[in-house]
Amino acid sequence: MPSNPAIEAAKPAATCTMAAIAAEPAAETLATGAPLNNWRGRNGAVGRRWPSEAALRAISALIPPAARGAATALDAGCGSGRHALALHELGFGRVIATDADPQMAALTCAAAKRCGAEVTVHAAPLNRQPLPDAAADVALSWGTLFQLGGRAATTAALRELRRVTRPGGAVIADWRTDDDSLRDFASEVMEPSTVRLGAGAPAGLAGMIYSFWSADDVSALCAASGLTIVWLERCEIRDVRNDRRFAWWVTGARPSTS
Repeated sequence: MPSNPAIEAAKPAATCTMAAIAAEPAAETLATGAPLNNWRGRNGAVGRRWPSEAALRAISALIPPAARGAATALDAGCGSGRHALALHELGFGRVIATDADPQMAALTCAAAKRCGAEVTVHAAPLNRQPLPDAAADVALSWGTLFQLGGRAATTAALRELRRVTRPGGAVIADWRTDDDSLRDFASEVMEPSTVRLGAGAPAGLAGMIYSFWSADDVSALCAASGLTIVWLERCEIRDVRNDRRFAWWVTGARPSTS
């Protein structure tokens, strides 16, 4: 959908500062809650131009539209901001984005300014979020947990996400599966579920440390972090030519009451 030139001309310039981004609301937020506009023509951190459909499905299932206007959404590990902008367009009243890399946080800041989205951005590691207890209604962590280096770091991050999420809220994340073909490119085993990817790994991933989990592993990690899984989806992309599958779990979890 093209932008309206009259609206764009009348829109005041957005301010963009780390940890405080204030601007006019986006002109083309869809009433259906299906975000389609803010990331059009904009590359993500790894060349992606849109938020994950699987992430949007989980958000839609766990946080109904009527509850979003008064809700706070956290994008923890925001990268270039594609999911922070999606949370804004989905109608969350407050959106907070964090990333351990200040350069990534700055990209999210710039994207929010460019799109006129009201987002608060912080440079902060996943295990030390700059929020008080129970401050978020939904915490989304996409493309991050499987890159933390193993079980201990993953558990620490989950416990932090659980801390900042209110009772009845949702923690939504993705995880690489234990049968993901990326694991075939392992050059070094760090832990039973965590490897360093070697030469030949696709998409320039050589040298990166990835964790691969079974559904039981994911459930146990969440339980150990005070989270109960209420949404579990398996997604995969098949490379038929090379007989490979690249697969990930999507989980939605509620903070445990006990």
